[in-house]
Amino acid sequence: MKPVLSQSQPQPLGDAALEKVIVQGRLEHLTPKERLLYYKTLCESLGLNPLTRPFEYLLLDGKLTLYARRDATDQLRRLHQVSITIVSRERLDDIYVVTARATTPDGRTDEAIGAVSLLKKEMVWDPEQYNPKTGKKGTYVWTGKMLPLVADELANAIMRAETKAKRRVALSIVGLGILDESELDTVPQAQRVSIDDAAAEVVEPQQLEPSQPSNETTIVETVAQEPLIEPSFGDAYEEELDQVMLDECQQMYNQFSDVRKVKFTNWLHKTYGKAELYELNNDQLTEVYRMLLKTTRTTKEVKR
Repeated sequence: MKPVLSQSQPQPLGDAALEKVIVQGRLEHLTPKERLLYYKTLCESLGLNPLTRPFEYLLLDGKLTLYARRDATDQLRRLHQVSITIVSRERLDDIYVVTARATTPDGRTDEAIGAVSLLKKEMVWDPEQYNPKTGKKGTYVWTGKMLPLVADELANAIMRAETKAKRRVALSIVGLGILDESELDTVPQAQRVSIDDAAAEVVEPQQLEPSQPSNETTIVETVAQEPLIEPSFGDAYEEELDQVMLDECQQMYNQFSDVRKVKFTNWLHKTYGKAELYELNNDQLTEVYRMLLKTTRTTKEVKR
């Protein structure tokens, strides 16, 4: 759950809480009320509206910290009247690099780069490999090979590089040393964290096989006896395929007849320009998942 602001007047952070945050940098040691107060105080010190959720929680190297969302960088640029121009765009082997320059009305300038890989992992379906997310056999595994991005993936990568450069330089010129959400895909040990309503504790993510690193940790209520973990079917800026949904699609596809598999593959290529399910982005995969789920249910009803 996202932070919710209390309408009551909060009390200032105590000395012990301030030491945990300022000296140790350990937000996970704060109580939910102290975290909420710290979140609001940080937003007010920067002139940001906390109701727009400019920051979200991140578990990095065992420490609970905050990262900046697009709302944060957009508000900071407006508040400080930051003007950003693209200085250069270049391809260095299999890396695309964009350099952005920020300028403020008082003449200060700063520069930052945004770099993305133009390669992707070659993934194959292994029906015998255990999938810890579904608790069943069958998952995509990396072959160890890297493949070049196809046209639409390349276009998205180029746009991501420019977004990274702009947001990084916006945070840099205002003196905010914090990760931006566009950088999270390059920090494999970073794990997004969700917050529940009541008193909470950090629950370490389940240990996954090397080919499928965990990117999420959930903070759950200590009083909850059997917390339910539901897969997320999309985020505005998610760049990785949701493994659970991908596996569900693959299992439904495997139940098709040979003729139906050919028809589905042709439809996939005609509709999205893709040959494999794992090549779809989150929005495309969500559409395919719903279509397959509806088709599978209809087929079962007809058989009955």
